[in-house]
Amino acid sequence: MLYAEGLISEGFVTHADREDNNLNPKQYQNIIVIEDTAAGVAWMNRNSLTTITQAQAQTSYDSFMDNLLASWEDDERIKPSKETLPS
Repeated sequence: MLYAEGLISEGFVTHADREDNNLNPKQYQNIIVIEDTAAGVAWMNRNSLTTITQAQAQTSYDSFMDNLLASWEDDERIKPSKETLPS
C-alpha cells in the first residue's frame, strides 16, 4: 500500500482511474491509502501527493484522531473510533 497525507477531493479519482486501473483510494481522516502499483504511483504523482511510510501514516492518523476525540462533544453524532491503517 501507498500512504500520503491529504484529502481526496472531487476530481481526484477519474472514471479511468477506477475502471481502467482498478484504483480505489481510501480516505482515513487525514491519510490517503492506495494500492502500490504503477497506476497507484502515477495517481499519487498526478495529484502532487508525497508518499510516507506506513508508520508515519499511522502516527499522523493517530495524532489527528487523538485531537479529534479529545475535543469531541457528546451529541447525537456518532463518535468516530481509531483504526489501524491497512498494510
